[in-house]
Amino acid sequence: GNAALSSGTQAINIGTNNTAGGTTKVTIGTSSTATGGTTTIQSKGTTSIRTNNVARATFDTSGNLYLGNGTTSTGTGTFTLQGTGGGTNNIAGYALTMRGGTGGSGGTGNVGGVLTLQGGNGAGTNGGGGGVTLDAGTITGTGTRGTVALGTTNAGAVNIGNTNSAVTIQGNGTASAVSVQAAASGTISVGTANANNTTVTIGNTANAVAQTINVGYNNTASSTTNVNLGNLLSTSATLIQGGTGATAVAIQSGTSGTIGIATANRANTVQIG
Repeated sequence: GNAALSSGTQAINIGTNNTAGGTTKVTIGTSSTATGGTTTIQSKGTTSIRTNNVARATFDTSGNLYLGNGTTSTGTGTFTLQGTGGGTNNIAGYALTMRGGTGGSGGTGNVGGVLTLQGGNGAGTNGGGGGVTLDAGTITGTGTRGTVALGTTNAGAVNIGNTNSAVTIQGNGTASAVSVQAAASGTISVGTANANNTTVTIGNTANAVAQTINVGYNNTASSTTNVNLGNLLSTSATLIQGGTGATAVAIQSGTSGTIGIATANRANTVQIG
């Protein structure tokens, strides 16, 4: 091409062949046996990488990369970004990492770049926003299911949901289906935000199911558990109730333990029966 072209337009075709039955292989840049070299693909405007005459990757002039079928398309489709597979070899597939940029090392240190995964924006009058799905890969035979890990290594905080969305955490049918844990001396808080008229429900209240709910239940030797229920202030009420069985409500203490009723803040009235 003309590197000094000051006006007009020039077209440079490398390996362009639209003839049926024709095959063209084009290599640009140095190979792995060279001692060095760089390859730059640049344009003043949008740059596209095409396969089968479809723009699979499009770089615009605003720093955006569009994957799939150009910047806009008249049809719908899917695009997959994935690591190299193992093929028929006895090896694992390649790992794929997406991350923000590393902060600059100058001064006292600089924060790393943020990575945002977000569904597409809706458009038109009532267009819905696109969703985001995080999932492990499928298994074959008796293979082990993958793990979806959020903030397990470097995160200082993990936030899920907002005041405009519903959040569901679902487990399987095993004894350890859903586990919420804190480190030693940590606190697990449920419904502690400064929100009025909230309801915290533990257990199924809408279906005919059998369930066991344990609160502070620990039979391990030398263990100690303190359980506080209710609020002493204003018109707060605490209700403990059972069904119609002979042991509908049972209050027990350990050996030599004491059961105290209205022994701390003297109640005006204690009604039994």
